[in-house]
Amino acid sequence: MRKGLVLPLTLIIMMSVTVISVALLNRTSSTTSELFQRISKAQLQVDGGNAFFANFGYLKRKFAEESYLNLSTDNFYISLTSTPTMYEDFLGLFVSDTLEYRAWKDLFSKFSSEQFYRPGFDLTKVFDEVTGGTFDDMVLIPYTSSPNTLLAIVKTSKGNMSAYFWGLASPRFFSNWSRFELESNSTAFWNPGSVIYGPTFFGSVGQGGAGNGGFRMKATIPPDPDDISDDGPIFNGEVWYENANIDLRGKWDGNKTIRVDTDGDGDYDERFNNKNYAVHVENGETWIFLEGFDEVLVADSYEEVHEELRVKGSVVDFVDNASSGDFNSRFLPWFLRAGSIKVSQETIEDLETRFDEMEDYYSSHYLNITSLEDLLNALERGTSLPQNSLGLYLKDTERSSGSQVSETETSQQISYEDSQWLETLLINDNDFLDAFEAWIVDNDHRKLSANSILGKNDNITDDSFTYEELRQLINSNYVTFLVNESPITEERRTIIQTEITGGLRILDNANSVDLSSDMLFGAPLSNLVGTGSFESSSPYSVIKFKWNREVRTSGNQVRRRSRTIIRNPLEYENGPISFTLNFTGWKWKKRWLSRRWVVDANETWGMSSQSILGPKTVSSWSDWNYSQWSDWEVIGGSGGNGQKVADADVYMYLITPSDGFSEINFDTTVIMKVNSENEEDYPSFTTEATTLSNRGYYVVEEDIETGGSGIPGGIGTTLGREATVIDGRYTIRSKEGDIRIYGDILYNDMLNDSTFRSYVDEPGLAFDPDYDPNESASNASLNDMLNLVATNGNIVMPYQSNSSGRDAIKNIKLFTNLFAFGKNSGHSNTGQILIDDYNRYNVDMGFRHLFGTMVSIEAGPAGQADPAGALSSGFRSRNYYDERLYGNEDLPFASPESNILEVMGTSMR
Repeated sequence: MRKGLVLPLTLIIMMSVTVISVALLNRTSSTTSELFQRISKAQLQVDGGNAFFANFGYLKRKFAEESYLNLSTDNFYISLTSTPTMYEDFLGLFVSDTLEYRAWKDLFSKFSSEQFYRPGFDLTKVFDEVTGGTFDDMVLIPYTSSPNTLLAIVKTSKGNMSAYFWGLASPRFFSNWSRFELESNSTAFWNPGSVIYGPTFFGSVGQGGAGNGGFRMKATIPPDPDDISDDGPIFNGEVWYENANIDLRGKWDGNKTIRVDTDGDGDYDERFNNKNYAVHVENGETWIFLEGFDEVLVADSYEEVHEELRVKGSVVDFVDNASSGDFNSRFLPWFLRAGSIKVSQETIEDLETRFDEMEDYYSSHYLNITSLEDLLNALERGTSLPQNSLGLYLKDTERSSGSQVSETETSQQISYEDSQWLETLLINDNDFLDAFEAWIVDNDHRKLSANSILGKNDNITDDSFTYEELRQLINSNYVTFLVNESPITEERRTIIQTEITGGLRILDNANSVDLSSDMLFGAPLSNLVGTGSFESSSPYSVIKFKWNREVRTSGNQVRRRSRTIIRNPLEYENGPISFTLNFTGWKWKKRWLSRRWVVDANETWGMSSQSILGPKTVSSWSDWNYSQWSDWEVIGGSGGNGQKVADADVYMYLITPSDGFSEINFDTTVIMKVNSENEEDYPSFTTEATTLSNRGYYVVEEDIETGGSGIPGGIGTTLGREATVIDGRYTIRSKEGDIRIYGDILYNDMLNDSTFRSYVDEPGLAFDPDYDPNESASNASLNDMLNLVATNGNIVMPYQSNSSGRDAIKNIKLFTNLFAFGKNSGHSNTGQILIDDYNRYNVDMGFRHLFGTMVSIEAGPAGQADPAGALSSGFRSRNYYDERLYGNEDLPFASPESNILEVMGTSMR
């Protein structure tokens, strides 16, 4: 039983709401109250905002600790069994056919139509407190393709007037930073001439500005207003940093002793002896920069008196490289155009945890992935896949050819193990609470026991109870329930497979694969895969995985393995649920001399034949979620390594219509070609097609090699140099290995823009300095996107020793989001984005062009400069932030999330 939760929960929520949220809430409340103090509806909207942000505070804390917003397992929320009336009423507000209303309705349609949650009693009490009693209801709805994004709608009311406040709570995706380095150890600085787009994050391994890494920049201030870039790097997005090292030089106006009157009393109480200084006016403010840059004087007025500069104004801290590694970005507006945020150590530790646990994050969030074995069996046996899935998991797979397989299956329906679900229903049902109160006061012994349990010893004969007191009784250990049938929470099937192996072992060495991608029209695609089932003039997105297969003889074994498949209810039909409530208290007797009631003996009473409307039967289920097979357990026969029969190359083609990515789930045609090196004993073959319903999420156990590799007949083979061309939206992840890049990776839609096309029709042509790929993206209506994710490895451009390899990467163009995570922070060998042996290139390799984001523990250097600043070996970098990432537009499924939860937008009506 839960006891005493309300006060701790209130404290958790109030402590968890971010400073920004609190400031916003207070500002909204005060401003709105002043402007609309006589308008009741406006105050109700403010109250709704208070409840929204209080709820967000709890969710923020939950997400930071658990990295998941699964409200169905959270006792502070009630899972609703049907669409709540409040939500239907809310949608009824958007009946007009205006552009705004159509936009809202389109947004709401992207959230679940089957899963709804409402705060339980404990949270409701908190919301009553923060709204002053106007809280009416709240509904939370998960986003269809990202369950950690929630739509929260709050209704407040007073008298006959009501109002709504709604907004989105969503994780900050790592791609919301254009460049993210968790623990940089670099001593390099951002220098004048650099231009960086999008928000950035600079962590460090040192403490204070003297440490390595962090945000490091060199600039001269005040800058030349006609050529700011010549005086410092320009960051067009917000800079997040753990520590900073700001190396500044001044354009001085003179050298004087400076005295400052900070409180306007005529007494110059601050003195700076013999300081170089520079006066600058910015947006009507007068700033006086001082040599050393520890402080800035914000001057109301100033004058020269003899050899002194006398200032009336304030002294403001500016740069502290030595100890705190902090600075005031207010006085660097030319270079930090969106300002900066110094990240707390708590946030750093949360992010370090997320980097360490990224594999666990993916394993827990994205379970339902088709195994390579299931797909191979479906292809080679001409059967259907057993499930809809999120994607495909490639790893080393051993199968037996000609084996005899038998399966047994057991089913189990699992229900709630305790009565918490029933308690939640009862404490939120006022009709039952009324009946419970009447039943208690109908018996003097029950009444006295209830008052004693509630601590009302001074009023132990009280025969009335508040709803809160009744809820406390139900949640106490003195009340238990007997329920005939609890709601089903899970259906589980366990499959046990027994196999008598055949004469051949098929070993697919798919732990590491080569990855190619391209866009092909139907005619060349049919020629490639040997089937004419594709529309000749229609475009198709094609991904090709390649690995080695080994075929060996095998002895006969008997072996066994198992897997579990699970599904959960999405929606219930309500019906009457019968139960008995047992209340344990005491018999009482009255001492006539003292006129006091005292306990005589223990007693239990039953409130039988009760019923409440609740989840009775499951009306809709989730898809089945298939676990991977367990390892084989040999239970008989002989094995051995056997003799090699043949080696073969396996080519698996995943083919999706180019217009098929508009839906969350899309159908991909899979065809496999096996080219054997021993046609006599193991002939080559091409499989029939099978369909994989998926979301474009593909996982490889270890290494992935990609880039610079199209597919015969594809557009990537017709460019100035061959490129991997991405058509559609994919997340491709290395589970425990590296991702190696050997050439260009391009988005297919970009090839429709003539300017972009001119850069790739010539081999190795660099982008012009003033070219922005976002302009081409807009012209081409770009909606392709690729995430390359190494959850415990590196993303590497291997060193190329020969001319053909170097030609493939000179002025390389990478249109992709790169994510390199690692389990061990503090400079392990994982979580890095690297150019191997960059300093060994004895020629200018041009630019590494990246369109997207780079996220890593650490990013290695791209090239090496000579003493004059010219590139002597390796690459220079040109990073372009894909502007769609500002608003999470076109994100592929399974894009990696940080564990920072944010409010993405609010509105009220």
